[in-house]
Amino acid sequence: MKATETTKMPSNDFGLAEVKYDGFRCMVLLTANRIELRSRNDRILNSTFPEVVSALEKVQENLKPSLPLLMDGELVCLQNAYASHFHIVQTRSRMTNQVRIKRESIIHPCQWIAFDLPQERKAYTERRYELIQLCQKANISQLSPSCWQNTLHCISSDTITSVYDLVQRFNGEGLIAKNTKGLYHDGTRTKEWLKLKRYRYISVLVTFYEESNGYFHGSVRDNQQLLKVAVFKHGITSEEHKTLKQFFLSHGKKEKTGISLPPTIVVELACIDFAGGQLREVHFARFKHDTKVETVTLLSLYRSLFPLPETLHTTSLDKPLWAHTNKKEYLNYLQAASSFMLPFLHNRALTVIRFPHGTMQKERFYQKHVPNYAPDYVQTAWLENIEYILCNNPDTLLWLGNQLALELHVPFQPVQYSKPSEIVLDLDPPDYTTFSLAREAALDIKLIFERFDLPFFCKTTGGKGLQIHVPLQEDAISYEETARFLSFVAQFLSKQKKELYTTERLKRNRKGRLYLDYVQHSFNKTVIAPYSMRESGYIATPLTEEELHSTTLTPEQFTQKMVYERFLRLQNPFANYNHKRVSRSEFLKILDKIQ
Repeated sequence: MKATETTKMPSNDFGLAEVKYDGFRCMVLLTANRIELRSRNDRILNSTFPEVVSALEKVQENLKPSLPLLMDGELVCLQNAYASHFHIVQTRSRMTNQVRIKRESIIHPCQWIAFDLPQERKAYTERRYELIQLCQKANISQLSPSCWQNTLHCISSDTITSVYDLVQRFNGEGLIAKNTKGLYHDGTRTKEWLKLKRYRYISVLVTFYEESNGYFHGSVRDNQQLLKVAVFKHGITSEEHKTLKQFFLSHGKKEKTGISLPPTIVVELACIDFAGGQLREVHFARFKHDTKVETVTLLSLYRSLFPLPETLHTTSLDKPLWAHTNKKEYLNYLQAASSFMLPFLHNRALTVIRFPHGTMQKERFYQKHVPNYAPDYVQTAWLENIEYILCNNPDTLLWLGNQLALELHVPFQPVQYSKPSEIVLDLDPPDYTTFSLAREAALDIKLIFERFDLPFFCKTTGGKGLQIHVPLQEDAISYEETARFLSFVAQFLSKQKKELYTTERLKRNRKGRLYLDYVQHSFNKTVIAPYSMRESGYIATPLTEEELHSTTLTPEQFTQKMVYERFLRLQNPFANYNHKRVSRSEFLKILDKIQ
């Protein structure tokens, strides 16, 4: 059964809606002794998505009374509860090397979402009820922000307007509206399912015309080069096509396969995504005669891929915050970063640094308490007589951005606990020119952690140093116990390499050495959150092991443009942070060893 595309929002009277995930349609067949993942063209995908097969094997016994069972669904690689990364699913589907597939299933695990039962004589509401009952028997939850990292899901449904609001807030692809009385028609396109895609609108330079097929090339500036990002013809009227073609013939340069043109014409294209260096599902939207060609850059493309929700209240969007970033562009960054940032902000008593006139002006102040004008969706918690903001949803993150909270700092434990949920060791070199000291210290600490079989996560601070993170079992290990471990590491290193490292708190006594700041790790002290921007204009960015080993590593590398590229690749070195938590028993064994 296939949905019919619509460009108009269906009314809530039409039926219910489900999020449209950008993935691979996949039927699941379960019998007493067999599991099959079957694509739309009947290709068996078991060997390509082993993590999904393994998850289905675990629920097979619970569904035994209902077998054999056929369920309709989607293979996805979730970025959050409402958005999937299509390019990763597509790339995986083409893999045949089992070693590579296994590695990818760990780095970028995929999921399967059940959304229907192909029973032709039953209405949607009846089929949905049965699907939910089956999933409950198998302990498969309805997909939501609290469980999106599970492997198996049952799709959620709501009113059409509510689902579209979620799609906007969480950067989703679109929605599927389903007629509640509609029947299931296998293999046919039906108007009882309507798909509404959420298009992004991207400005490009028209730089080439293919004479053989009438297509135009759209490009953007990247440093001193032009980068082709789209090929388009659909959506442009015959009159517009004729005019644009004539301009190429009059002003362009004849090439082997067509006509090239210097970057003088700007158009806006609609697309659903940017993958493999190209915009996906492109069609022409309009000419943009007033747009300056020098503003059509790869960074501007990245920002346009993450439009702000229509319901967001904003002010002074053109206010400059950094030398090359205004408030709207900062909000675009937060919209892109939300899926990566929010897990590290959740239920943490937030301290922000606000810059009411941007970073170029001197005025700035710390804020801990929630203001009385905060909207209802901003959650709070009381701690030491202060009502703190909890940044638990993308709406709060964007609201903070609109309030010009440019730096987000969090304590080492959630508000419901008094013990740390992580260890963080700050590596503070004298200045930017000695950043290599921080890199060397991080590598030395990594060797120590390997001796203790401890997980190692490292990020830039957005300033001149690095920070080492160790996730801990929540509310299990005291600050006194973590202090013993951190003191050991810092003292050991400063003795082993006393010419490079020090634990001396007074700057004048450090004598050009890197400060191992282990005393900062204590109750309600704070650390910069991963992916937060800094006053410097750089971003506190988690590092891969390859980056940490690179002798060319500098904090200046981690600009918005670079971090956007990570988001688009779904590259997050902290992705498995919660799965690497050190238990109390494991940590106590380490403390015994260092006594």
